Amino acid sequence: MDEMKSRIRNCCLEKEAAPCISACPFSLDIREFVPRVERGAFNLAYRLYANAVAFPRIVAEICDERCRLDCPRSGIDGAVNLKLIERAVVAGMVRREPNSYNMPAKDRNIAIVGGGISALACALRLSNRKYAVTVFEKGGRIGGHLWDIMPPEIFLKDIEEQFSKEKYSLILNTEVRDLENIRKKYDAVYVATGKGGGSFDLSEEAAAGDVMAAAEGLFVGGSILGVSSAEAIAHGLRAASLIEGYIKTGNMKGPEPRIPTKIKLELKDVTVVVPVSPSVDGSYTEDEARREAARCLKCRCDVCVRSCDMMAYFQKFPKLIEEEVHITVNPGTLDGNGTVATRLISTCNQCGLCGKVCPEQIDVGKFMRESHRAMREKNAMPWAFHEFWLNDMAFSRSERASFFYVPSGEESSRENRPTSASADIKDFYRGQTDGCVCRESRPPSASADIKDFHRGQTDGCVCRYLFFPGCQMGASDPRYVTETYRLLRKHLPDTAIFVTCCGAPALWSGDDNIYDGICREIEEKWRQLGMPDIIFGCPTCREMIREALPQIKGTMVSDVLYELGVKTAAGGGEISLFDPCSARNYPETRQRVRMMLTEAGYLLKPLEYEGERAKCCSWGGQISIANPPYARWLIDKRISEKPVPYVVYCTNCRDIFAEAGKPVLHILDLILGLGGWDKRPPTYSKRRRNRELVKESLMKELLNEEMPPEKDITLLISQELEAKLHREKILEDDLAAVISFCEQTGRKLSNPKNGHFTGYHEIGHMTCWVEYHPEGDGYRVYNAYSHRMKIELEEVWHGRKQKLDL
Repeated sequence: MDEMKSRIRNCCLEKEAAPCISACPFSLDIREFVPRVERGAFNLAYRLYANAVAFPRIVAEICDERCRLDCPRSGIDGAVNLKLIERAVVAGMVRREPNSYNMPAKDRNIAIVGGGISALACALRLSNRKYAVTVFEKGGRIGGHLWDIMPPEIFLKDIEEQFSKEKYSLILNTEVRDLENIRKKYDAVYVATGKGGGSFDLSEEAAAGDVMAAAEGLFVGGSILGVSSAEAIAHGLRAASLIEGYIKTGNMKGPEPRIPTKIKLELKDVTVVVPVSPSVDGSYTEDEARREAARCLKCRCDVCVRSCDMMAYFQKFPKLIEEEVHITVNPGTLDGNGTVATRLISTCNQCGLCGKVCPEQIDVGKFMRESHRAMREKNAMPWAFHEFWLNDMAFSRSERASFFYVPSGEESSRENRPTSASADIKDFYRGQTDGCVCRESRPPSASADIKDFHRGQTDGCVCRYLFFPGCQMGASDPRYVTETYRLLRKHLPDTAIFVTCCGAPALWSGDDNIYDGICREIEEKWRQLGMPDIIFGCPTCREMIREALPQIKGTMVSDVLYELGVKTAAGGGEISLFDPCSARNYPETRQRVRMMLTEAGYLLKPLEYEGERAKCCSWGGQISIANPPYARWLIDKRISEKPVPYVVYCTNCRDIFAEAGKPVLHILDLILGLGGWDKRPPTYSKRRRNRELVKESLMKELLNEEMPPEKDITLLISQELEAKLHREKILEDDLAAVISFCEQTGRKLSNPKNGHFTGYHEIGHMTCWVEYHPEGDGYRVYNAYSHRMKIELEEVWHGRKQKLDL
């Protein structure tokens, strides 16, 4: 976590200057200046400009437009004409006089040698800060070389306006010949005698033409160093800051070196906009200035915020996120628990898109994952954010849903394998087409372990392929698992199956102990089988195992079916293929699914974010409990990207979009003929039952065994209540547990008006309430709701309080 925190703090380019700002000698905040012009706020734009350049009339005339050379639009349609915009702002100002600040005078005296524009800029900035400033000019007028390059009525008026609220001493016709004497009388001296002026040998050490701290209390800058007029003004302003720093600290520190910006921009999507041509005397009108300002790209490194929905939703860059997370994980509270960013941490999908688009490869998602772990280790992360998902994962790994099967040697022998499989799979599976991994090559520990799981079927080969559908595939539709496995065994008989959860909910919730245990179990089963290639049904499972167990090789079931020559049902019309975020690192999978759909006759309409820049459907990180408004906002964004139906190859994406009303099919729907565009997703309770159906079907077909029934009570629930339970993530199993508890203990209330019973019971950390009544052999449920709390009651008995354990 510390390493990622350091990368965000030191490598993030959010604060990096735009190319134009980096090139500007005044470092004018053009990203703030241009939007003010664009919206017509010329007075505000002028104040920002005047504060940056000191003499706005003068600079607007003499600006040498270094920014134009670095403007990204210069190579597209023409650089933004900032000089004409600046002139329009200055010309359009109503109130030109500077602001007056009521500050106490400072008892420090600064001498400025020279009366040119650099010297005056330094004098103006120091007098603004209420220092006693004396300017020595050897001639009889101020302005220096400005008299040679522009009309005096412009620059003299500007100088007069800017000094109108300030006091300084001007001594004309006085040439300073000896700095030694003047240095004794003043706390600091700025030498700005202009081009060809006396330098007192101070400028010989000037580096890179910038203002410099020459000797104790002595500074030199301006045209004497050979810089342009605009740069000379900037020298004077920087000299004022250096002098103030010296007076306050005694340090003779020179200016920070001006280095080119490190900002990195994406320009492929920039719209061409022809530069605005001035209509009157080579100058912009206010409207023209506004239109030209609108061409500015406001360059900043914000690709993460533009690409990452979480950052866009909260309008927070990585550095601010890191700050808020830091004070949450390391709070200054007495109890040691911070709450500033707990919801923010749990809102991240951890999809990896930010790291993919960031020019510095900063993955905020990984930082959030580590932060989640840190908060969980402190027991400071709200349990409600993840308990539902962890319980769901536990069910997927329970005896009711988990299933492991290894084909017998007879099933997987070479004689039973279709002859067409060898050529198709040879290249795809590294040439391993010479039969199964035989018993002699099986790890020594495999026999006993396999015997337990395969009920003694250890006489055949250890399988070359393992079908790993995950837990959500069968929860969505049991046929996604059973029919797919039947198809795989038809082509690849030596394929085992392991139905369980990959552990993603534990990883997303920061519970490393559970996650590491699941990974160890998966690796153990894989090694028992002789380290086969895994055929993944779920792209999330594939990505989880790639990260945690890189030694395990595998591919998606859609890839395998394509290589085997399995076709999708013929179709047509326009569709969009929605790539799951967990497939961003697998270009071959993305390409094969597209080929399958194209060969079936579909016309693919690309989405803005797809391929390696695919965005999350909202399932990743399982954020719907931690931040429901954000999850709904995210889903709406995904389904509205294109008006055409979607095809997906992740069941989570399919169910999320289908529930939101988007016409969507899973690629297996097209391959296996399992449903139409309007197939509705199951509720959370139905998803549990579907997982049981997967195991029941596989046990009956493969082992000729029946799964023992559970002693469940019958619940009668209306469709409206089913929908409510699904929205609030209350399971029918929870209702059954509450009713059983109430009936066994008698802890229930009766409504005399309708005869309904109401009772509650704690399910984990949650308190669930049910309104019900017996009906036939079961119970009619009228309503249910839950509280993320525990309830404690106290009984007063003979003056003493006794806590009731409910």
